[in-house]
Order: sequence, then structure tokens, then C-alpha cells
Amino acid sequence: AATLRANFPEFGSVAAYPTAVLDFWLLVADGMLSATRWGRMRDLGMQLFAAHNIAVEKAAQKTAAAGGVPLNA
Repeated sequence: AATLRANFPEFGSVAAYPTAVLDFWLLVADGMLSATRWGRMRDLGMQLFAAHNIAVEKAAQKTAAAGGVPLNA
């Protein structure tokens, strides 16, 4: 999570983006992204995967809080 926060400062706020959320999506990425396929780029791929899903999750939360229906992206 610390590396993701360093590389993507928009996720720097622990209040807005709890470490547990970052850790969860990085764990999912770890299980989904093949080291054989990604090679040296796997760490970046995992961070991008996590960042995407965290951003989609945050947008869905905002939509729901405003009374809307969150959509999957």
C-alpha cells in the first residue's frame, strides 16, 4: 500500500483511502496477474489494477450516497 500511495499520490489520504482497502485490491491483483505474463511489470500492473478498482469503488460510493444507483465499470 505504501508503494501504491507513493506512486499514485491521489490515493495518499488514509482517511479517504484506508490502507485495508488498498491492501485488499493489491491482494486481488496478486491473485489475478500472472508473474509469467507480466514479468518485471507485474508490480506496476498490480498497482494499476488496484488503483482502477479503488477509483471505481469510490465513485460508486459517492453515487450511492447521493441516492443514485452505482454502475459497474
